[in-house]
Amino acid sequence: MSRDFSRTVIENAAEAGGRATDMIREARHRAEPALNQVMDYARHEGDMLADMVGTQMARAGRAVRADPVPAIVGAVGVALLVSLLLGRRRR
Repeated sequence: MSRDFSRTVIENAAEAGGRATDMIREARHRAEPALNQVMDYARHEGDMLADMVGTQMARAGRAVRADPVPAIVGAVGVALLVSLLLGRRRR
């Protein structure tokens, strides 16, 4: 009786493993088209974002070349702010 029970448990485990494998294949089959669409969208949006950032960086470069004083003042302000924030953490 114990052997029959063990055999039944082993058979059920094998059947469950086969069903789990089938479910994984089905889920992969269903998910692949959606994942491909998401990847295509992300690639497209990433290219657009890179173009926009490049345009803004070019504008900022031209502005700094035309008048560097605001950029210098901004950099000094950020440095002072960081110094204050990090100085408080040490106490």
